[in-house]
Parts: sequence; C-alpha cells; structure tokens
Amino acid sequence: MKNVIKLLAQLGADANLNAHADLDQQARISAMMNELNIDKEQQQAILAGDVSALNKLLDICPDIVCDVNRPDEDDDDEERKISFG
Repeated sequence: MKNVIKLLAQLGADANLNAHADLDQQARISAMMNELNIDKEQQQAILAGDVSALNKLLDICPDIVCDVNRPDEDDDDEERKISFG
C-alpha cells in the first residue's frame, strides 16, 4: 500500500501527470507503477480513476465517522450526582 500512496502523491504533485491524459503520459504513469511494483489490478484501477475499486483492493475503509453523545439539556444535574445516603 505504501507504494500506491507514494505513486498517488507523485501524481498529485505533478500537474502534467494525469491518468486521463494522452498515451505518452499514461505510458509514463505505467512505467512509474511498474518501478514501484504495483500489481496489475491496482494499476488498472488507478488508470481508470476507479476510486472505489482501489479502496477495495487496498482494503480501505473511507467512511470514518466520529459521533459525540451529549446528555439532553433538560436533564437535571441532581440525577447525575451520586448519593451516599
């Protein structure tokens, strides 16, 4: 996965490298992927721009959600106090 991330970082850093560009650029991208030993399925997903396929191939869970539960505002503070009666 590190190599895929490295490739994606290189693609993002160079505006001239676009997977949907001409054949010379696609050949350059393919050569980069071969140098980084990225497997064929991942290469196909990258060249196709198929993010969901790449997520599945890399076993990525892109939907991370943070949830905070707060008590209702009308809760009485007395109910939350501990009594040692």
